[in-house]
Amino acid sequence: LLINMKIALQLVVWNGEKYLPFLLASLQKQTIDQFDLFILDNDSQDESLAICNRYKAKKDQLVQVISQKNNLGFAGGHNKLFEITADYDYVLLVNQDLVFEPDCIKKLVTFMDLHKKVGAVSPRLMKWKDLSNTKTSGLFQKSNLVDSLGVKKNKNWSFQEIGNGQVWKKTAKSSHQVTCVSGTAPLYRRAVLDNIQYNKKEVFDGLFTIYKEDIDLGLRINNAGYQNHVLFDAVAYHDRTVSQIGETVKEVVKNKKSQSKYVRLHSYKNHIMILCKYFKYTNFIALLSVIWYEIRKAIFYLGTEPTIVLSAWWFIVKNIKEIFNKRKQIQQK
Repeated sequence: LLINMKIALQLVVWNGEKYLPFLLASLQKQTIDQFDLFILDNDSQDESLAICNRYKAKKDQLVQVISQKNNLGFAGGHNKLFEITADYDYVLLVNQDLVFEPDCIKKLVTFMDLHKKVGAVSPRLMKWKDLSNTKTSGLFQKSNLVDSLGVKKNKNWSFQEIGNGQVWKKTAKSSHQVTCVSGTAPLYRRAVLDNIQYNKKEVFDGLFTIYKEDIDLGLRINNAGYQNHVLFDAVAYHDRTVSQIGETVKEVVKNKKSQSKYVRLHSYKNHIMILCKYFKYTNFIALLSVIWYEIRKAIFYLGTEPTIVLSAWWFIVKNIKEIFNKRKQIQQK
């Protein structure tokens, strides 16, 4: 099945020296070696670039490391790599804080090859074991806690990681269909990305910079008639720094307090853009639910960090023409 498949791995790195040795070691142990690796270092200020340059390619494997002198963000970094990987059949995005099981990539590609209506598939993402209070802090160990089984959309149009923090329990199902897959380790069908990219050049929306660009892409995949799946027997471990747990305002507030102001700003801004691009305003009942949720969230931000709301909405106003042009492109698909 996999003989003629061209597979590209895209890794965007920023100050990942504590993670990269574990990630790169897991890539070298993969049971499939017919993939090429493209790494973009987003102006790291640590030893990330040096670590990536020491990666030893397998026979007939292409490894290309790009040193980016100005940080393009997650979306911009991957868009630059998407230009390079245009002629590949499948593209796997790789977060720096990941460790793959040896058969993970082969299982993902095999699943995609057998299911032609799937546009994206993710492994079952599990958490790194918390070693912060031990002598082995900074080392990788597996845990039995779920990091993500995909992303679901709630009635109020909030989004959350399925199963985050829960103990993994084996199921009879080998996979399940989800609204979106996590952007941590998604394998995309390149032909689908080519079909749904904005303006024939943006796979990720360049306005997003960082955070929720995977949700935007997953919604476009669904909109074009393709599916997003999580494959349970393909496993990777992730040390998540930003969580999406719960749909109530109280739960969202708890999540936001653990995030940096930079993340909170882009999360809020990007969520408004998602509503602008996808929400069908003619659904009156859903509209009331979304408005009530968004008003309460905005009140929270205005009462604690008003600059987030003001900065986000100023960005929306400045870019409203481009945002609604992209909404039009989505509708045309």
